[in-house]
Amino acid sequence: MKFITTTILILIVSLLFGQNIDLNKRLDYLKKHHLFVVKVEWNDNSISYKKCKKIETAFNNNIKHCLDTFWDVNDSILYIKKTEIAKYKKRFPNDLFLDYKLNNFYAFVINIPNSNVSFDDISPRPIDSDTTLLEITLQLRQLLCNVKHGEVLYRGASTDKKILILDEPALNNRHQEFIERYKKKYPNNFQIVTRQFIDAAVYSRDPRYVYIYRMSIINCADGSMIQI
Repeated sequence: MKFITTTILILIVSLLFGQNIDLNKRLDYLKKHHLFVVKVEWNDNSISYKKCKKIETAFNNNIKHCLDTFWDVNDSILYIKKTEIAKYKKRFPNDLFLDYKLNNFYAFVINIPNSNVSFDDISPRPIDSDTTLLEITLQLRQLLCNVKHGEVLYRGASTDKKILILDEPALNNRHQEFIERYKKKYPNNFQIVTRQFIDAAVYSRDPRYVYIYRMSIINCADGSMIQI
């Protein structure tokens, strides 16, 4: 019995150590290579060209602001147009490209060259989701969690943190039910606040708060999703 227990412990330690080696190699690879960020091109036939360009500019500015603030796994970040992808991939075949997939759903994706490894944020969003700084930050911080840890979900309970609820109409009935459920579960531990308050908590990485956003509970400190 003692032999079996010892063997199991050795296997567990070996497995965890192996995962750490892979993670360290991956992070080291990222650190030593450029991250090329492909600028979003916003095309929508239902609105004017001028409005498309306004959304496109705001979107790309939000992406840059978020990466400048939170992204710490690449020493060099460069912004390129879609028409420049082939040129830079030929010149830098081992570097990484952060692309924005926009079909019926959208998501940020990073592919590791010469491998089947890729990372994206926790789940694709419908294309009618907003493109505000908070939304883009949510996606890119989830992508960062995935790159750094291999997952986005943080499974520890966080009932000690204040739950922030955005002071604006719920997206739909399911979203409202989601909010009401947590209001009842933690009646003395939630606070209804403005988007500006949540922005400030997120950008200061305030460990005191989590926030409810699009039927998810997000940790302000690191952007991970939380089960409560």
